[in-house]
Amino acid sequence: MKRELTLNVILLESFPSRKSLCQPAFALIDNNLKLIQLNDGFIMTYEKGEHIGFIRSYNLTAMNTLLSRLIFLVLVTLVFFFLSITQSVSQDNTNVITVNDLSEQGIVIDKNWKFHAGDNYEWADPKFKDTSWQSIDPTKDIHYLPGLREAEICWLRLHLRVDSSLLNQSLSLAVIQTGASEIYLNGNLIHRLGVVSKDPEDEIIYHPNNKPYSIIFTGDTNQVLAIRYSFTKGNPYMFLMGLWGNPCFSATISQMDKSIDGRNFLLTYGGFRLIGKGTFLFFLALLHLFFYLSYRLQRVNLFYSLFLLNLAIGFSFEYIAQFIPQQGQAYFILSFIASLAFVQFSAWGLTAAYAFAQERKGVLFWLIIVCLLLLIPSWKWLYEKSFYGIILFSLWPLDAIRVSLLAIRRNIRGARIMFSGWVIYAVLYGIFIMFLFNLIPRFSEDIAIALDTAVICVSLTFFIVLAREFAWTTNSLKARLTEVHELSLRTLAQEQEKRHLLATQNENLEKQVAERTFELSHSLDILKSTQSQLIQSEKMASLGELTAGIAHEIQNPLNFVNNFSEVNTELLAELKTEINSGKK
Repeated sequence: MKRELTLNVILLESFPSRKSLCQPAFALIDNNLKLIQLNDGFIMTYEKGEHIGFIRSYNLTAMNTLLSRLIFLVLVTLVFFFLSITQSVSQDNTNVITVNDLSEQGIVIDKNWKFHAGDNYEWADPKFKDTSWQSIDPTKDIHYLPGLREAEICWLRLHLRVDSSLLNQSLSLAVIQTGASEIYLNGNLIHRLGVVSKDPEDEIIYHPNNKPYSIIFTGDTNQVLAIRYSFTKGNPYMFLMGLWGNPCFSATISQMDKSIDGRNFLLTYGGFRLIGKGTFLFFLALLHLFFYLSYRLQRVNLFYSLFLLNLAIGFSFEYIAQFIPQQGQAYFILSFIASLAFVQFSAWGLTAAYAFAQERKGVLFWLIIVCLLLLIPSWKWLYEKSFYGIILFSLWPLDAIRVSLLAIRRNIRGARIMFSGWVIYAVLYGIFIMFLFNLIPRFSEDIAIALDTAVICVSLTFFIVLAREFAWTTNSLKARLTEVHELSLRTLAQEQEKRHLLATQNENLEKQVAERTFELSHSLDILKSTQSQLIQSEKMASLGELTAGIAHEIQNPLNFVNNFSEVNTELLAELKTEINSGKK
């Protein structure tokens, strides 16, 4: 029976080896060559690195056994014929990154870098052979590149194959680095970020924080990017729960306009997320500080104000450190202040929870506070023991939940709301941990959303509870003021009544006093008259006595005179008689 065969051959078709053609049974011919049996034929593949060369045969009609074996031998021969070509191309392209289609996010050049310790400007020459250099991923954290840190000064080289459509265009090279660098393109210095030196006194590190720099690829499509880099041992760096890394050197190639737009978006988004929150929390802190100054007995307002103030400082300094280019030790200092503020936010938050629950600060409280404060000077220890740092940051909200339960048992107003806020914070912090360790599916800005929501929830919980407490206190004061006002009105009415009674009594008293005074005056007049009469009587009596005495004294001689006059009268009468009788 006659059988026909149609054969199609495709050589050196390149595509990522991770995108498998299919999953049928296959026969391994050698380490790189595979024969994959399909329903309608077979595929013979050669895989090397990122590329696959393959030959495919299709059966259009049945094929006899002898002819099929012959065809198979021909195909094997063809595969081995192109094997050398594929190997040479793969070896030439192993250490080359292709820059062709620049997407919205650009191309992060994180592979095929070569590293060599030391300092030699000849290493910037694109013709220099760097095949013996050590492979490195400079986008890793500086802590995980001990060879680079030990060298203190080194060179990094990367071979690029740039699409001809991107030549002679002003592209963007957005850089994030920890250290100082000089960027060379094809042997020419194009940018200097800081001052590169092995001498710590001369070295000036620079954190561009993803700032875009212009890069123009000219000439051939083959380009060489060389980085002269230094990071001396005296430079500090810190780590806080994996949130702020310290990449050695990370660069992204993209279109300049897209890079600037992306940079502006990051600045706007970061400003809204961090500065906006910081400003909002700062005004909340001032509000509760005013509450405390107005009513100093409620110290929880002071603790909550410090809680919010440290959050505001932390977010503001995080924005400055992460989005604004920093020179020298400014990045480390700003990050340190932000970290210290976040630790103090935790400490003051727990203090506020204790104050709200009216719980005495025991050994557990001070142990948690000490552990939180020890996180700051132990930033390098957290690189190896980051899980312990996360556990320490998990203790204080759990303790806050515990004391909130005690507040519920004590029937403290708002305790249930406070308990709910701490539970939400703990749940969101747990989600953040799962995002951090890739335990659940990730998405854009997942960690930021989890942490921001947790912080805002607990902040608003405090605000709601204390605002309700302030409202209750205000209403209570208003009720008391109403009572005082009513009591004042009653007291005023009573006072007016008393005043009226007093006035009436005063009038009566005045009348009585007037009458009594009149009576007394009349009596006094009578007394005075009587006294005058008595005095007059006494005077008259005295005069009478005197007169009587005088009269008595006078009476005696008068009596004598009278008696003598009577005698004389009698004598005169007798004399007269005698006279008269004598005349006769």
